[in-house]
Amino acid sequence: MVDQMILEEEFFDSVLFDIPETKAVPPIDDAYYITVLHHEEDTAESDLLQKILAACGINFNSETLLVTSTDEEVLALPSIISIKTPRVIVFGKSSKVISGSWNIPLNTLVALHDKEWLFSSSLGEMASDQEAKKALWKAIQHWKKPKT
Repeated sequence: MVDQMILEEEFFDSVLFDIPETKAVPPIDDAYYITVLHHEEDTAESDLLQKILAACGINFNSETLLVTSTDEEVLALPSIISIKTPRVIVFGKSSKVISGSWNIPLNTLVALHDKEWLFSSSLGEMASDQEAKKALWKAIQHWKKPKT
């Protein structure tokens, strides 16, 4: 009986799975043309992101909601779903976590929760991988705004 009590104490005091902090996106009243989720370490590649969006006719400063996360954070999906946006593009580590749970291949448009979702490689990978850029570009072609 004593051995069983020791085992239980050790079991309950041990860490089975380290749960990362959940980051909720605060409620936003504005509507955005696109929401971009990416990992904090990709902020150096924001020029690439701005070029990609500009090629689609999307204004980075006024039509884009940028949400970043760190290694220690997991984005709270319900808070992302509640954002008023018809399009969500997810880059890098966040992309692998979310798309993996939904079993969605990268650079494939998917309609979920009244939004078009696209999961892609990190901006850092894309900066040096021409094929990754082409795959993303092919996937977002119909997001291009008509020229006025």
